[in-house]
Amino acid sequence: MRIMLFHGEQSIADLADNIYACLSSKTHAVAEAALLKANPELKEIGSLKPGAILKVPMISGISFKADRNHADPIEQVGAALIRSLESYRSQLVDAVTEEGKKLDDEARLLEDTEFKRQIEGEDEGELRALCAAARHGLVGRAKKLKNFKNAMSGVVDQLAGELGKFSR
Repeated sequence: MRIMLFHGEQSIADLADNIYACLSSKTHAVAEAALLKANPELKEIGSLKPGAILKVPMISGISFKADRNHADPIEQVGAALIRSLESYRSQLVDAVTEEGKKLDDEARLLEDTEFKRQIEGEDEGELRALCAAARHGLVGRAKKLKNFKNAMSGVVDQLAGELGKFSR
């Protein structure tokens, strides 16, 4: 069963006209009865405030209008959240790629021929040891960055999959 937001219709007949397509007089009565059965509060439709949530029953032989104004709010929210997750994924990939480039630049600096030549001339390896520690740290940071990217991608995929169940 779908749900929708009440838009202030003045009668159950108007509501049925806005939701269901191609209603004959017979199917109109069926649609009104189904709406009333699913939403007893429609007996006093004049007291309903716009924005109230209504149940919209599926009725055999009667189709919904293609009008997006009455689309299932759960589907709409799910689709919006999936779009937000896709945007977040894109931002995450961009940020991880940028950080990876910075790590590569730092590693290249440590491997620069001129830099290595200057280190070789230094006193008994203190600077060399510091550079080796920096290289080791860069490797560790690169691994952590890759693990972070994979973990976050997995979380985003899982969330999108779960949301997709509600927006189909």
